[in-house]
Amino acid sequence: MKTCKDLVEHFIVLLFVKYNNTQQIHLIFDRYDVLSSLKSATSSKWQGTQKPIYYHITDSTHIDQVTLKKLISHTKTKAVLTASLAQKR
Repeated sequence: MKTCKDLVEHFIVLLFVKYNNTQQIHLIFDRYDVLSSLKSATSSKWQGTQKPIYYHITDSTHIDQVTLKKLISHTKTKAVLTASLAQKR
């Protein structure tokens, strides 16, 4: 996968391969933007001393040199990717 468009398309293909006999699929993503939540604390612990980097997400954004963990470490980047997934289907 070289671009965000490739990532989204691959994710959708995997969903439909796994759940091809269903009429609807509801995805629920964890939220890490609630400051005092356990999820937020765990996310901060995983990041260590490195600050999360916001990536401007478009279909053509090149992500082949970025790990998925690093890509989704910033809450805004993760939110934009989630919105991209929701719009594709």
